[in-house]
Amino acid sequence: MKKHLQPFINYLAIISFMLLGACNLQKGQPVVGTVTVLPAGNPATPTAELATLTEESVTPTEELVVLGEPEAGSRMLWTDNSFVVYVPAGEFAMGKDETETSDHSPVHSVTLDGYWIHQTEVTNSMYALCVSLGVCTPPTHETGKPNWYIDAEYANAPVVEVNWDQAETYCEWIDARLPTEAEWEKAARGTDGASYPWGEAEPTCNLLNFEDCLAKPAPEIIRSYPLGASPFKLADMAGNVFEWVFDRYADDYYSSSPSSNPSGPSTGEQRLVRGSSYLTPADELNIALRNSLKPELERADLGFRCVLNGEAVPEPPPSPVCTTLSFDLIQMVSQWTDQPVDPAPAVNLQTYCKLDSQLNQFGTASIKFDQGDDPDSALISSPQGSLICNKDVIDPQKINCSGTALKPGHQVMVSVCNVPPVQAVVTPSCPVFYHFNANTNLCEYGIPIPVVCAAPDVVIYGYGCLPAPQNGECPVGSYSATYEGKPVCVPASGPICQGNLCPATCPAGLVFNEGNFCCDYPTDVKPTCLPGFTYDETMKFCLPDHPIQAGCTNIITTIPTCPPVGCWITENLPTGAPGTKCVYPCPPTGPNGGTCTP
Repeated sequence: MKKHLQPFINYLAIISFMLLGACNLQKGQPVVGTVTVLPAGNPATPTAELATLTEESVTPTEELVVLGEPEAGSRMLWTDNSFVVYVPAGEFAMGKDETETSDHSPVHSVTLDGYWIHQTEVTNSMYALCVSLGVCTPPTHETGKPNWYIDAEYANAPVVEVNWDQAETYCEWIDARLPTEAEWEKAARGTDGASYPWGEAEPTCNLLNFEDCLAKPAPEIIRSYPLGASPFKLADMAGNVFEWVFDRYADDYYSSSPSSNPSGPSTGEQRLVRGSSYLTPADELNIALRNSLKPELERADLGFRCVLNGEAVPEPPPSPVCTTLSFDLIQMVSQWTDQPVDPAPAVNLQTYCKLDSQLNQFGTASIKFDQGDDPDSALISSPQGSLICNKDVIDPQKINCSGTALKPGHQVMVSVCNVPPVQAVVTPSCPVFYHFNANTNLCEYGIPIPVVCAAPDVVIYGYGCLPAPQNGECPVGSYSATYEGKPVCVPASGPICQGNLCPATCPAGLVFNEGNFCCDYPTDVKPTCLPGFTYDETMKFCLPDHPIQAGCTNIITTIPTCPPVGCWITENLPTGAPGTKCVYPCPPTGPNGGTCTP
């Protein structure tokens, strides 16, 4: 994405392309069994409480097996390379009682339908794909402040500086919407009115990113604080960044809000903002607190997450993208940034003035590295001009440099940075359900339409052939469960149409490829890199526009000037005997005995 498409997107929907007849089922054959829904995090281990369904009397031509509701916190992959988690229907305690009138009191009981909500805030990399396809507009950036959207190090941090309409546009693009205030609060605190997502313990920097936790205040990479997760396994519901929600704001809304599925007042100039941010002090982190902002505005600590439309996902789920770029951004960035706190190299710089054959002055520099630093992984540069550096032929810890930056009599800054070699961190890798094509250097969607329903896939009447999880994950629109003791990916939309009769769906900006049953880029759009990255034709990878430097030592010094140069000449001394002396400047004519310093 720099420059712009983040295609290590796991668009992994396969359910709509599986033929019922191809699964070797006889028409009308009933399937009776027990379904166990698995929670997020460990698709192979059943929960203690099993969701059980048994058909006691099935008329084969009238009734299908309907699998049970997802477990609270069940995780499902969605089309924007995100995970959504399930919050089941039911009541919860909303608000916080206060002795004085406030906009977040009184505590009141609210009943909600079940819904799927983003487990994390929408990230820069997720948002950049929507921008690259022309659906979303780039975040606003205030001059003079950090632009995290185009910084490779923050590709997996929440996108910020987007207004309410930009957030809603993104949600609509993935067949979702902004959560209502009530949906956001239930997902954040659970059902019993806890003060924080993790419960009642006082906030600490190992639970969330809030005021003074980072030396440089900024949004943190998503899922950096697993101990601070909510009861439904949502990340960063406190701290990191504030989040837009759907509702308009009214300070007295709680006194008259509906008890079932409230969506805010019908009028109001401002939209609600919930949560807290990396700048919020500890006494303002209670999950019940409310804020608001005009929808056309944005902030550097305000992002969003989405809720899928409807309690069940669309039928069929969007199809997978056909190709993605062949590297794992999370792996690459983490290896660049997981460095010691102060990794700047320890060096000693010596500068010299020398003369060329025409007696013109030029500067040189000798950089000596301590034994613990590696000259081979150093990047040496100067804003004053070019530097040409080579290892010393005798001392392996020394590098000798020359170049236009080293002008005798002028001040120069030399930067010596420890930069890990790119080859050590960029390796071809593909999302689950994709394989690497060495000829194109792309990850290509690799699940064929099955002709038989073979293990480990599972036959369930009405659903056809359902796949088993791969590496613990399921395709887009499906969540992990077990059926009759076998792991299976259950489509959250319920029993769906089968085979080619299913309508093909793709996110806006992508087109359906009938030959491969996946979503392809239009002819004028190709997979490109994230903001902050450029595709390197030689290495065949997306590389940072400006390599993330692990640490630099900057030395400012003045290049010395050479002493004046004279010539040895022969002349008669006062005694009359011949002798030599150094004369400056050199005589314009006549022989001399070589250069010297007067």
